[in-house]
Amino acid sequence: MAGYLAKFGAGVTVEQVFRDVGANIRGTLDATASLVPSDIEYRALVSVARPSLRRRFERAFESTGASAIVFPATPAPAVPITQGPTIAVGGAEVPFDPYFGHNVLPGSTAGLPGLVLPAGLTRGGLPVGIEFDGPARSDRTLLALGLSLERALGAIPAPKIS
Repeated sequence: MAGYLAKFGAGVTVEQVFRDVGANIRGTLDATASLVPSDIEYRALVSVARPSLRRRFERAFESTGASAIVFPATPAPAVPITQGPTIAVGGAEVPFDPYFGHNVLPGSTAGLPGLVLPAGLTRGGLPVGIEFDGPARSDRTLLALGLSLERALGAIPAPKIS
């Protein structure tokens, strides 16, 4: 990110950009900074792991004839914005971002089109979302599905901010 900001003359440092982020974002930044793969690991991920994942998705779409896979965007409803870098799941504290990113990562990692939409609110007024992932070049289909969902759900009220 530092290289990107310098290359495009942003006039700010990474530290300045993220100085005032919340605890959950800061935890993610700190955690992901330590997960940067080596050049060899990165090449293996891009040339072997990603194509393998993409083929698995392609086979699933071909064998089922499905236009999309539909699933919750996150494994749990949203948490209050004041939530720290961990969340209680099944009696254990787990890192916030890996847990909440769990559902959206496979399709994104495979480079497939995906669409996440608000789907309503919990009883506590926090948002929940739904995701549509589709085969390569299915962007228009996903947008049409999303539009149909928006029409079916109608207006969704703003989440409660506490």
